[in-house]
Amino acid sequence: MQTVRKLSTRAEITPTSFTNEYHFGGFKGNPTAMMERYYDVFQYYANWGTRLFMCRIPSKLVHLKVISKYECESLSVHAKGDNVILEFRTENDSYTWVQPPHLESLIPVREELTVGELLRQN
Repeated sequence: MQTVRKLSTRAEITPTSFTNEYHFGGFKGNPTAMMERYYDVFQYYANWGTRLFMCRIPSKLVHLKVISKYECESLSVHAKGDNVILEFRTENDSYTWVQPPHLESLIPVREELTVGELLRQN
């Protein structure tokens, strides 16, 4: 918690979360690096339409070759150490604000990916 506290003096930090809201400026840290070391899920949204959801999954639970086949503009796969980070991204430039889902409602996505057989096929 001390290490991530250095990234933001305004963030609400607990042993399981790092929550921050910016109205002017932006986060100076690197979300992917934070996922590599500290967190299992990440959500970011901006009023201009960017939506980002990342989940970290132990590499023993997914087959990297299989999951990499699904990479596209909306999905990036990043392997680091004993984990694979899936980054789901959408951009909507319509400037129509839509309230994003709460992170708690997205956590089951990670859970489903860790138990699914498709990602483990050779």
